[in-house]
Amino acid sequence: MRCYKCGGIGHKRSDYREKKKDKKEKKKKKKKIEIGIETEREKIVEEKREKKDVEIATEEIEEEIVEIEEKRKIELREREERIEIKEKEMKKKKEEMAKRVKRMVELESKIREREIKIEKKEKEISIEEEEKKLEERKEIEKREKREKIRLEEEKRKKEEAERLERERKRLEEEEKTRIEEDRKKKEEEELKKIEEELKKQMAEQQAQMKRLLEEEVKMPQMFDGTSSKVSRFVEDCRRYTERKMKGEKTEDKIYWIVSYIQGGLTDK
Repeated sequence: MRCYKCGGIGHKRSDYREKKKDKKEKKKKKKKIEIGIETEREKIVEEKREKKDVEIATEEIEEEIVEIEEKRKIELREREERIEIKEKEMKKKKEEMAKRVKRMVELESKIREREIKIEKKEKEISIEEEEKKLEERKEIEKREKREKIRLEEEKRKKEEAERLERERKRLEEEEKTRIEEDRKKKEEEELKKIEEELKKQMAEQQAQMKRLLEEEVKMPQMFDGTSSKVSRFVEDCRRYTERKMKGEKTEDKIYWIVSYIQGGLTDK
């Protein structure tokens, strides 16, 4: 059998496949080795870069440290100068305060002496004023007593006048009530008389009205059956039955009305 790939004789297809697999495996191994070499190279490059970055950072840090130390030294010098200035100012202030305190003590001593002199004078004046005040108080008390007596007298008179006024008002009210009661009694009597007169007049008027009504109600005329007289005949019968035949039965009323009908259309 010839090989379908190389055209050779004496080897099988399985051998060719194994060789092919070996080649593929060798290629893969080469790729892996190449990839590993590249990764190692990259790692080395990165390590170098990191070392350089570290060196640069350390140099920068050292420079910053030097600058910070210089700044601190400058700040310390400034603080020392400020402290010296403040100490000088404090000394000046203390000296000024001491001078002021001396002046205050001197002024207080002078003021105290003046106050003592004034107190002595005030005591002398106060004794005289107290005597005057006592006299004034006595006079005031006398005036107050007189005023109290006058006010009490006025109050008593006022109360008496008010009592008399209340008594007068009470008597006037009683008189008014008595007059009012008498007036009411008279009015009631007059009203009773008027009512009685009105009742008499009403009774007379009612009697007259009854008479007039009795006179007005006439017996209905005989109905002859003509159509033009129907309404008049019905109205006359209604009036007569309402006023003259109140307590009677309806049948009697009908018989009575029929008794006044004769001839004409009703017979037909």
